[in-house]
Amino acid sequence: MNAIPDTKITPPYEFKSFLDSAVYWFHFGFKVIPLQPKGKVTAEKWDGWLDGLSEEKIRGYWTQHPDHEVGFIVGDGYIVFDADTPESKAKLYEIEKAFDISPLLITKTKKGEHHFFKRPKDVYAKTNTHSTTVHPDRLDVKTGRTMVVLPPSKDKEVDICEVDSSSELSEVNQDFVDAIDRHNGRPAPRPLQPREQKTESVVLSTPHELLASILCLTSPDCGYEDWLQTLMAIFHETGGSEEGLTLADNWSSNGQSYKGRSEVESKWRSFKTDVENPVTIKTLTKKLDAQGIDWMGICSESLDAFEVCEDFVSSEAANDSNPVSEIVNYVNPFDKFSLRGHSAEIEKNAVEPDYVMEGIAVKGQYTFLYAAPNTGKTLLSFSLIMNAIREECINPNKLYYLNMDDTAKGLLEKNRIADEYGFNMLSTGYKNFKASDFLINLKELTANDFAKDVIVFIDTAKKFFSLMKKDEASQVNEIIRTFVAKGGTVIALAHVNKNLDQNGKPVHAGTSDTLDDCDCAYTLVTVSKENNVKVVEFENIKRRGNVVNNVSYGYTIEDGSSYEDILLSVEKVGDDEINTIKHAEAIKADAELIDAVKATINEGINTKMKLAEVAGKKVNTGKGKMNILIDKYTGEDPVLHRWMVTVGAHGAKLFSLLEPQS
Repeated sequence: MNAIPDTKITPPYEFKSFLDSAVYWFHFGFKVIPLQPKGKVTAEKWDGWLDGLSEEKIRGYWTQHPDHEVGFIVGDGYIVFDADTPESKAKLYEIEKAFDISPLLITKTKKGEHHFFKRPKDVYAKTNTHSTTVHPDRLDVKTGRTMVVLPPSKDKEVDICEVDSSSELSEVNQDFVDAIDRHNGRPAPRPLQPREQKTESVVLSTPHELLASILCLTSPDCGYEDWLQTLMAIFHETGGSEEGLTLADNWSSNGQSYKGRSEVESKWRSFKTDVENPVTIKTLTKKLDAQGIDWMGICSESLDAFEVCEDFVSSEAANDSNPVSEIVNYVNPFDKFSLRGHSAEIEKNAVEPDYVMEGIAVKGQYTFLYAAPNTGKTLLSFSLIMNAIREECINPNKLYYLNMDDTAKGLLEKNRIADEYGFNMLSTGYKNFKASDFLINLKELTANDFAKDVIVFIDTAKKFFSLMKKDEASQVNEIIRTFVAKGGTVIALAHVNKNLDQNGKPVHAGTSDTLDDCDCAYTLVTVSKENNVKVVEFENIKRRGNVVNNVSYGYTIEDGSSYEDILLSVEKVGDDEINTIKHAEAIKADAELIDAVKATINEGINTKMKLAEVAGKKVNTGKGKMNILIDKYTGEDPVLHRWMVTVGAHGAKLFSLLEPQS
């Protein structure tokens, strides 16, 4: 065993390592606990770690995990006041001065300060948290089963330490704690009084305060997927309210990767209140359970009116991952919709994820294909449908192609193909079919549990609903999502906007609601039209499940070819070939700029900055764009590049043409 270190630290209160820090705070008197790097999440379950805590145990752990940060479980003997804003900091100092109580240990945080005190046994206090955005002047109170991060963890440092041991810290009294609570708008904390009926209903504080308490135990630096799930849970529990958005933003702002309220709000606005399987507060509590955090005990202390009946929750149940709404004696209105015990019914409607369109569209999903007119979206859809039928991936009897965007001749050609392959073609004007029948039939199939394995193609989407009207698109997508949840499949073809985005790529038509609500989406782009062959690339813009990011197909555009000839000419284009084609097309598109650079090099101007300036003037193009082009075609491969670079005197980069000068 190592000797007990000197517990005296003096300015600038520096620690050589997290190990040294953990040992120091342990001997200082704190129940230290390891934290995951750059976060507020404990790396060990509390009770198991604290059981038999010793310097030897601490040294053994941090020797194996030297990058793990340091926190401590406050316990009932101490209390920490957290001021995260200038307003709350000023108020804390004001209350301390009024009661003539001075903190002998203060640590600085990213936004404010922690003031540490002893809490005598006869002083009652509860953990208390707030939204700094909504209540910037309020103070967070940490005591009992709650965790506080200690220096030198991320953004934590000692500001004042005038004692050698936690036993020497200043003591708070009941009046001081009561003053803090009154300032926070809370009633003074007092011990629970026995109740005559132990099965009395639990009274909760407001749901938002409960959620805020749980969020204080959840680190926003938890990875993107967990961060997004937490936002979804906040959205669901607050009904998507503006108060909920503020709560989500305030929680996110504590993270290292926080990019501002705009990012949080963008995600928030994309969530829906009517999803079938929402992320709830239970998701958050399960994660806290997995970390060994006694969230139930902490919340019971932090929320004044949250009182768990002694014999209502057994110790076994308390260790279960039940959310608070299941612990209280309250009939939740969501219970009547619960699918617990109905897995067999869901299994009955589940479909095997076979391809309807290889690599692109999967059974049991809602897929959108966006393309400009004459790109070949219908042609390529037909080709991939035919392949799926040949491979017996789909049942053609249950495939319905709703052709609402064709001439009589085109409809005839496609219907003959449908007859040959055994799938169903529907079109307006025939057998009294109308676009309005689409949603009526989907509802009927869903209501009667006949949706499973039914595949519906809509060509094009704008014939059935407006992609430009937010409310209409949302209503239609809700019906489609219900149909898909019962085992159906919908694939919709749609157009793109006339204008490309800043990267020169097509933009899907309509509001973002349809893209948000579907499972997968692709844009189709014509890559080249050479030698009577058109090459089209599918580029994924939203994915769910086992679909590809990119895939390309080519087909003949030779004059005089029949639709059947064109359809039979469709072939997949390999990655190497498509890259070669794209490069050739890029060279064609850049031909004028390339010629300007070559001419400038022939004139004897061969240093990069001068080359970009002079060549740019020839074609009225800025130096920035010319610099990018020069780099793009610099190299020693004559197929890919047009000039090479060598290093001259004083490190100057000199450019010369790869091909003979003309």
